[in-house]
Amino acid sequence: MKETLEAVEPAFREKGFGKVQMPPKLYVFFKNIIEILELCYIFREKRYRSVKIVNVHPKNPERHLR
Repeated sequence: MKETLEAVEPAFREKGFGKVQMPPKLYVFFKNIIEILELCYIFREKRYRSVKIVNVHPKNPERHLR
């Protein structure tokens, strides 16, 4: 957990200084699947970028077993 916080804290700090660009999430709907794309760009000397892709299967019967 310590390593995770050390990695994430600088990104939140940059966001607080307005150096992070996070456009709205993009939702792509397929027949039975929803793809959610989340983009992030940090304006620093190295210019970090990230993409998070989430798959949602609302009709998957296994999701109701948890």
